[in-house]
Amino acid sequence: MNDQLMEIAYSLAIQQYVSAELSVFSDLLSQFPDTDFSDLLHAAEHSMQLHIAALGFARNVRGQILTYEKAEERLIAQFREFPPSTCVQAFHNAYKQTH
Repeated sequence: MNDQLMEIAYSLAIQQYVSAELSVFSDLLSQFPDTDFSDLLHAAEHSMQLHIAALGFARNVRGQILTYEKAEERLIAQFREFPPSTCVQAFHNAYKQTH
């Protein structure tokens, strides 16, 4: 691959990631206006991290490094602040996305 292509792709990805995180924060703020700022920021940041981690676990399952069930268990263990059902849904979504 072309170095310039990869550098620009990374730069654009970071910009989009920051924009998405700010968008999640803004949506949470509008839905939970009385919630502490730091709690909203934590939820926005960790929801993005949950999705990225779920993608990583899904790739490990696709590569036969982990079983589907073990990946779900590890995701739940890593993101204890989320309900287990949310982690399972995140993993299921990521698994479908990584076909």
